[in-house]
Amino acid sequence: GVLLNLAGFAVTCVTVIAEPNQEVWFGVLNLIGCSMMIVSVLSDNLKKISPLSGALISLLLYAVSYDLQKGCVGFFGLDMVKLPDFLYSCKYLAFLGFPSSDFVSADYFPIIPWIFLFTAGFYLWNFIAQKNLAKYFEFKIPLFDKIGKYSLWIYLAHQPVIMGVLMLIM
Repeated sequence: GVLLNLAGFAVTCVTVIAEPNQEVWFGVLNLIGCSMMIVSVLSDNLKKISPLSGALISLLLYAVSYDLQKGCVGFFGLDMVKLPDFLYSCKYLAFLGFPSSDFVSADYFPIIPWIFLFTAGFYLWNFIAQKNLAKYFEFKIPLFDKIGKYSLWIYLAHQPVIMGVLMLIM
């Protein structure tokens, strides 16, 4: 989690300096890193909920909070409750899911609602482990296994590589 957050911070720093029109504030790396740390701290309490119930609750919370960035909670576009404007007046709450009107990010995945998909995965994996189904997920494809060991580095390198190739072509 910490490594992903550091990588996310590096992406933010690089984009702010090198590509100010495409700044990344709280992108997918920060979300995954923070989600890992939050779930790690809460895992003992989360495990008190049965895996299927936890997965369903997580998916429901995701659906209800999906439009949080727009100032509402509801159910996938059915805005049921408008949230108070003061939540969106502070630019420092954007990482939680309350972006101010002037907030812009080229890659933005706030903690809410996305952590609920993360916890759904946590619960589904606990269900798989509980039912002794993990063996069905242990097969390895050598090439993908090798690539997976370097996935963070590949992710960090893919943007500059693609941009460099496009600059050469153009």
